[in-house]
Amino acid sequence: MAVSDWSTTPVSNAAIGDVSIAEGCAPGNLNDAIRSVMAEARAKFDALDAQDQALIDRVFGLAITGLYNLTPTANSVPYFTGSNTASITALSGFVRGLLGAGDSDSLRNGINAIGITSANLSATSGHIALRHNVLPNDFTIRWGSTTIAQKGATTVAYDAAFNSWSVAVISAVSEYPDAGAQDNGPQVRSCGTANFLVWNAGRACTGFWIAVGI
Repeated sequence: MAVSDWSTTPVSNAAIGDVSIAEGCAPGNLNDAIRSVMAEARAKFDALDAQDQALIDRVFGLAITGLYNLTPTANSVPYFTGSNTASITALSGFVRGLLGAGDSDSLRNGINAIGITSANLSATSGHIALRHNVLPNDFTIRWGSTTIAQKGATTVAYDAAFNSWSVAVISAVSEYPDAGAQDNGPQVRSCGTANFLVWNAGRACTGFWIAVGI
């Protein structure tokens, strides 16, 4: 009777293996029964070892074997070279600093990259703001369209103000209202942080503009 056949009810267990332990059995059977119990326990123990290893293989695969064979070194990370093999490569201070970056600004500055901090992609009045660690503020490109008044000045407001300065250009076609006179279309007269000024000597028209600044 194998361990799997043993009962949790004591009186139901009349044999261990092929050794009878029933009431009135020969005294020598008790010695043989104990030996059988020890043999069954060892067989079960060996089976549990195999099951544990099988479970480890299922959960971790063979990768843990590759890692087990490595010797850790300072400033390095392990990587897999195969299904059950691994190696170690150096991790520079630069890369460690990037991994430790606490936010996107720190990561962008670490690789000296330009990032987009905000954008409004409307065709009539939009912008895109770029950031780099050498600039004191965002470098922003703004654009839009506007109606330019006839024979006078028009103030064109940005969707949001620049921090320090801006430079704008405008494109429009405006005929001069007096017959025979030379056309004099809209031109930018001055630029500020919140707007720019356009002078138009011709008829009212639609102008398309773009501005850059910090």
